[in-house]
Amino acid sequence: MVSFKGSQISLSDVQTLLGAASSEKLVSLLTSVAEKNVQQSMTLFQDILDEGLNMVQVVQELLVITRQLLQVSLKLNETQEIENARRQALEGLSAKVSLDTIRLFLETLAKLEMEIRSFSNPSL
Repeated sequence: MVSFKGSQISLSDVQTLLGAASSEKLVSLLTSVAEKNVQQSMTLFQDILDEGLNMVQVVQELLVITRQLLQVSLKLNETQEIENARRQALEGLSAKVSLDTIRLFLETLAKLEMEIRSFSNPSL
């Protein structure tokens, strides 16, 4: 990567190299799903697909973010380990969703991760 980007490598560069989505985009996706904004959810999801990101990694990161959302919602001390910008976004989202919704997100994402891993072509 250094040979292409020089000595300045950004988080975005690393995420692209690893096939990972930006944290902001994934939090936005969760927010739009929680708000039942189908159009925005589909647009964000299509952006993720268009970027050619690894869907297993995307779902795993969505699981991490959703667990952090649960921590923020329950006001657990572990939220100090969450990056400040992400914590603030999750605090805003936690005011909009119930614990039952977070549980449903976690269950759905965990099931989706297992299904993607067992599917022969996860990019479909």
